[in-house]
Amino acid sequence: MTTKMIYPNLGAELARRQMTQEKLAELLHIDSSTISLKLTGKRGITLNEAREIKIALGVNMSLDELFDTNAIAN
Repeated sequence: MTTKMIYPNLGAELARRQMTQEKLAELLHIDSSTISLKLTGKRGITLNEAREIKIALGVNMSLDELFDTNAIAN
């Protein structure tokens, strides 16, 4: 059973770049199980981690927008 990511815009950006959670974890130098827990809301994402994710994806949106849990992904 897969658990849904709570950040729709982040999920959409990962999909656009064909980037897996495993690849994102590798770029952030953290375990893939840890990134999964963070992206599903079971663990918090620190401000520094959020910034690192934004930089790794090269997105042109604010952190608030990227990590909005109520967003409808474009």
